[in-house]
Amino acid sequence: MTSSGTNRIEEPSLLRFIRLDLDVPFHRDLFDLIMERNLSRAGIRYADGGEGKQFLRANLKRLDLSEEALPALDLPALLLNDPKIPTLPEVLYKINTILSDPNSSAYEIASAVSLDHALSARLLKIVNSPFYGFSHQIDTVFKAVSIIGTTQLGALVNGVELVRALSKGSTRIHVRSFWKHAIAVGIISRFLATLRRMGDPERYFMAGLLHDIGRLITSTVAPMHFTVAAARAERQQETLRRTEKEIMGMDHGEAGALLLGHWKLPFSLEQMVLFHHAPGRSSLPRDASVVHLSDIIAHAMDVGSSGELFVPSVDGAALGEIDLPREAMALVIGESEIQINEVSSFFFPD
Repeated sequence: MTSSGTNRIEEPSLLRFIRLDLDVPFHRDLFDLIMERNLSRAGIRYADGGEGKQFLRANLKRLDLSEEALPALDLPALLLNDPKIPTLPEVLYKINTILSDPNSSAYEIASAVSLDHALSARLLKIVNSPFYGFSHQIDTVFKAVSIIGTTQLGALVNGVELVRALSKGSTRIHVRSFWKHAIAVGIISRFLATLRRMGDPERYFMAGLLHDIGRLITSTVAPMHFTVAAARAERQQETLRRTEKEIMGMDHGEAGALLLGHWKLPFSLEQMVLFHHAPGRSSLPRDASVVHLSDIIAHAMDVGSSGELFVPSVDGAALGEIDLPREAMALVIGESEIQINEVSSFFFPD
């Protein structure tokens, strides 16, 4: 843990903070709030990032791959052509076509969703949960779209269906823990966007949900290279994002954005995924900053794991875009935590 003072802490449970400079006020406030949260929850198991990290470390120890043994890799070609990457569910093509048509109606999107009974049931469970906090029961998709709007329902449909479609294939990442982290980032992003009065909060939920999708897919199509990148990151106490770039030629943000573009998902979503570690480089820096800050907070909370062992450092550009003083950060952590387990249960009911 980087610091010029006496802020260095060595307990194993805190090693995820080792790359943070605690002289940076945002890092210091975040670290202090997480320590206060942990003390208040003494003896209560809530976060489960350890499960995903233990799974990753066990794989690294078992496989012990040599960097010299890696074959040449054309990752962009694999991402666009490998048969192990699932095709998008047909319902998403239908719904996204409707959403992209300025003359479409709420009735059309509700009708398309209602044809898939399992999807309709999952959506109604989420819409009737504390995630939305409606005071009355919403019992049809048509009522749901009339209340939360076509764009919001479309984002929710995309999120639910993409989680289902992309939850198989990887043997190098603990998939449930991966999605627990993704859901946490989505919930924090949605809450932060609402707190800062940014429009269409469901768009940020979807971006948070998909921010690390490139990592899940690269671990599926290039498992040897992913494992070597993860091993180097652990050995050097470096971020996995950096070693992905070194080993595979692109990081998970670039890989994820390539896939989202290929799937013809919205440009703003592509930008938030591509630049969620470097929001200052995005053409939509405020949007990307929401996901960037939410990802850091979720890593600090240790909710789920996408394979990253260390809490990433904040990009100063994000703090210029999104004002997040200590009091607001505490509110974000407290309110988001209430929703994470419940919303996760809708995506993984068993």
